Amino acid sequence: MIKKVVPTVLFAFFLTLLAPIQSASALDIPSGLSATGNRNGGYSEGTVTISWTPVAAADNGYAIQTILNGSQVGDFTGAGQGANSAVVSGLQGGTTYSFKIRAVSTSALSSWSSAVTASPITSPSTPAKPTHSNSLLDVTVRWAAPASDGGAGITSYVVTEANSGRTQTVNSTTFNAQFNSFASGSKVKFNVRAINGVTAEGTASANSDETTLPSAPSKVLGAAVARTTANDELRVTWEIPGNGGSALTGFEVFLRKSGADVQTVQVTDIEATSTLFTGLSAGSFSAQVLAKNVIGSGERSTEPTAIAIAGLAAAVAASSGSSGSGGGGGGGGGGSAPTPSASPTPSASPTPSASPTPTPTPTVSATPSASPKPTPRPSATPTPVAMPSPSKSSTTISRPTTVTASLPASIKFAGATTKITDSKGKTVSGVKVSISSKGKVSVTFPKGTKPGTYKVKVTTKSKKVYFVSVAVKKK
Repeated sequence: MIKKVVPTVLFAFFLTLLAPIQSASALDIPSGLSATGNRNGGYSEGTVTISWTPVAAADNGYAIQTILNGSQVGDFTGAGQGANSAVVSGLQGGTTYSFKIRAVSTSALSSWSSAVTASPITSPSTPAKPTHSNSLLDVTVRWAAPASDGGAGITSYVVTEANSGRTQTVNSTTFNAQFNSFASGSKVKFNVRAINGVTAEGTASANSDETTLPSAPSKVLGAAVARTTANDELRVTWEIPGNGGSALTGFEVFLRKSGADVQTVQVTDIEATSTLFTGLSAGSFSAQVLAKNVIGSGERSTEPTAIAIAGLAAAVAASSGSSGSGGGGGGGGGGSAPTPSASPTPSASPTPSASPTPTPTPTVSATPSASPKPTPRPSATPTPVAMPSPSKSSTTISRPTTVTASLPASIKFAGATTKITDSKGKTVSGVKVSISSKGKVSVTFPKGTKPGTYKVKVTTKSKKVYFVSVAVKKK
């Protein structure tokens, strides 16, 4: 707060030190002194207008003294001969100051007048540096009221995010502001201004410390595919990436063939680094993996070189070949028959009287046969007899069994369809599947189900496909 003094006043003051002058009482004290606080400017740019009745002999004008808390602040403010008012500047808004005046002539000074007081009215003082905190991509800013309202009540606060320019205005009794839905990975810092109606813009505070908001996880590295001991399986492995500032929620694994996704598996174990695809057909497969958090999905991994497998067809063929050799033995019992179609019917083997039937006359074949089935064609099946035999020889569960698995809770499963397949890719019927709104999958297998691993294919209304594996254990 610096006050200016006109040169004539300073000159007169020095004269009083260098030469004998008349007594101070020789000049009249200016009368009618008054002070009025003005309404304008920034907090430290307030002004007060001083008025008085001129003194005729004050040929060198007037000196005005500014006092705060009993002490002079700044220099004298000067006014020329004949003046009856002056503006004192550089004052703080809302602060009460005292003012005195004296007349100055070439050879004399008057005594100081009695003091008058006034307060300038300005914009509020600058608020202190605010703070902020975030919940994912939403940010809350907090601050305190400034030290001074500038002499007029604060009406509002304007909060600004300095990087994006987003602003928000709140009332005078609120000391926080909520900013929602920033872009992931945004850098944010905030300042605040107090408004009291004196000026449209208060002075902005310093910016809060800058922070970076969470983003989707980093790109998954090290994705690879590898064969297992089974012809129809592939294992996909990967490395856990950076979480982007928010905890991982899982992984999405894409099995790929000829540049397209053929299966997708959701892995909810955030520490998992592999998953197994089963029941695959012959071909060359590769895979990609991405990580997820609540912000979103990261970039897919680089696709590794494809791996060729023999596939489900080879596995089934091997199984069928083994069963077929046993079936051939059964067929040998009726080797003299001209038609092999009778081999699926074991009951025909104990009737050796059927040997006369090689004659091409169909009426003769009916005569020696005591069977209620005169012709074997309706009972013949085009598939090997090995198909039903495993269910009789293998252990099955003795009562209905329910197993559970999880899918991402963020997916809408209303109206989704499901399909259950066994480890060979064969569709399993009689299984009940339910999916909760939180992604919990409950699968109930009926009595007689063979223990093993089954795959649940879930197709949403938007045609998004998810796979989960469930295991039925021997009861």
